[in-house]
Amino acid sequence: MGIPTLSRATRITVLVAGAAIALTACGGTSEYSDMSVWRDDIQTPIKRDIRLDVKTAKHVLHVNPQGLDTPEAGRLGAFLSAQGSLWSLDVALQPLSAEGARALEETADIVAQLGVQPNRIRADLAPATRAGDGDLLITVTRTQATAVGCPDFRRTNLMDLSELNTSNFGCATADNLARSLADPRDLAAGRTLGPANGANSVGAVNRYRTDAVKPLIERAGGSSSGGDK
Repeated sequence: MGIPTLSRATRITVLVAGAAIALTACGGTSEYSDMSVWRDDIQTPIKRDIRLDVKTAKHVLHVNPQGLDTPEAGRLGAFLSAQGSLWSLDVALQPLSAEGARALEETADIVAQLGVQPNRIRADLAPATRAGDGDLLITVTRTQATAVGCPDFRRTNLMDLSELNTSNFGCATADNLARSLADPRDLAAGRTLGPANGANSVGAVNRYRTDAVKPLIERAGGSSSGGDK
């Protein structure tokens, strides 16, 4: 039995198929065969860190026998406002003279009225070198949060075949968090919860158990809000 002879059309089809198989075995076209250069040259971190920097500023007040006058109190307010969010400041008051010691309590009250938390105002009565001509040294310590390595424009945000995120990936979230913190130190350690009113909580549970839940508060327009307290 002899070997069958292929027609001319069949031979062409076999040759084309063989060439296609050979090209596939070689890894396809060279244009898209190797994208490793992108992965080797660009390192795009997914996790973004926030750095906490502690900064200190000092201000000296002049006190007269009657205490702080209006212009001096105004300068104190301007100094504190320039330090950032008053809510997150720590303020130490240190007398430099007898007049400064007498004005210590008054100054602490003014600092609290300006917006600094009372529990973060302290008096430093330790002996100190006189910090310039003045009577009361104000030392402010503040913590500033900053997103590390942001912005990062090493790689343009373009569509390509590297399947990599932009080098700025995650910066928006980290930067927004750093800017929105009332007290950046909360990232380092949480604060102790304040005392809770147990009587209110127990009362709500008892009213639920006895089917005496308070009705919702009716508001204008027919909407209601609120709940049992």
